[in-house]
Amino acid sequence: MCEDFVKAVKKAKKNDFVYFDPPYDNINNNSFTSYTKDGFSKEDQIRLRDLIIELTNRDVKVMLSNANTPFINDLYKDFNIHVINAKRAINSKGNSRGPIEEVIITNY
Repeated sequence: MCEDFVKAVKKAKKNDFVYFDPPYDNINNNSFTSYTKDGFSKEDQIRLRDLIIELTNRDVKVMLSNANTPFINDLYKDFNIHVINAKRAINSKGNSRGPIEEVIITNY
């Protein structure tokens, strides 16, 4: 599907599994978030969290990946947050490649 994430999961029902891989929260104001002409703002991150709360209330299993930032940790403080190390081999700045902390967030 190529549409807003809210519309994409409107038919999700109990015991369905949904994985979200949104543009990650901006780290040091240099992260790429321009997957669309409008980007992916903090308000979009909040809108996604609100959708995950709605899906949780409908007993839909949800997993989300994002950057390990204070904003994301606070936004999802009521969910299960697992910190992982991921290696980044692609970056426009060579010195920014390498290991980075990410989070996997689940409602189960």
